[in-house]
Amino acid sequence: MDQRILERIARQDGPLQSLTREELELEREPFTRDPQPKPVRARVRFGETAVTV
Repeated sequence: MDQRILERIARQDGPLQSLTREELELEREPFTRDPQPKPVRARVRFGETAVTV
């Protein structure tokens, strides 16, 4: 996502926050950390607004 859009969302909707259990789909997928990170699409939350980056 464009950096300017993320900056605008952060200013308007609040600081970066953790996602809910439902948004993380923890009942369907286990939480893991890859020792060798790869490019991904991720959902992040600013205030009440969740966006895909």
